[in-house]
Amino acid sequence: MYALVYQPLFPHWLFLIFNQQALATHHQKIDQHIVIYEHDTIIGVNVWVEPSLRNQIQPGMQRKPSKSVLDYVDASLRSIALPKPVLPFSSGFLKARIVEKESHPDSDHLFICKVSFGTSLKQIVTNSTSVQVGDGVVVAIAGSLLLDGKMMQVTSMLKQTTEGMFCSQKTLGIEPVTQAGVLRFSFEDEELGKDYFNHA
Repeated sequence: MYALVYQPLFPHWLFLIFNQQALATHHQKIDQHIVIYEHDTIIGVNVWVEPSLRNQIQPGMQRKPSKSVLDYVDASLRSIALPKPVLPFSSGFLKARIVEKESHPDSDHLFICKVSFGTSLKQIVTNSTSVQVGDGVVVAIAGSLLLDGKMMQVTSMLKQTTEGMFCSQKTLGIEPVTQAGVLRFSFEDEELGKDYFNHA
């Protein structure tokens, strides 16, 4: 899982972020690309963007990058022999279904939900009163990069672990925002666990 960010102020670079929370200690230029490290760990790459590709990239976070952009990033990374990431792109915003919902034992305003990703379950703590068992939802799991630049992490809410966050229109970058609260879907079983932003 990784994030792609394009800033028009730096038109030559597509910023590939592995770990938003890490602190860069040094960098290494390899061909036209720049690899960013925290000590011995690669935390990002500034991918050189060919002029012919620049008009295909919208400013900001690339939630749904085109296949041509993904192919270019993948080829760039392979050219400098990085072990990861490679296609398929994963934003960390995954389709899921709520299979259990119960009140939080220590709060009148929180609920503990079990959500299915098809082959796995995660626990999400939410304050949403609208979501119900059977609802399809998009979950930003740990490691996903939010629009405000923060990285989603596993946290604890009143001693209950939450492994992500249910997404709203605003969280997903859907404009114009026509409704508040968690966005609900009718996902088929085969969709569960798949990336909401996948271009395929």
